[in-house]
Amino acid sequence: GENKMYIYKNAIETERAFILFKNIQHISWAKVSVNDYEVKIYSTAQVIIQPMSDSDLASFLEHYKEHMGVTL
Repeated sequence: GENKMYIYKNAIETERAFILFKNIQHISWAKVSVNDYEVKIYSTAQVIIQPMSDSDLASFLEHYKEHMGVTL
């Protein structure tokens, strides 16, 4: 079904979890089809596996980097 997900300024909400960016330790992803990724979000508590489209992943990483002060 639909993988509901909301990306906030400082958090992500999936069908299985609400994770503040400050609690994320690691993010990894693997392309599973042309526009779809399996994204693993590692927090202090557990690993959440969330399917995301290209644009969802880009948005998530953009918000996360902005919040964490990651710049070039």
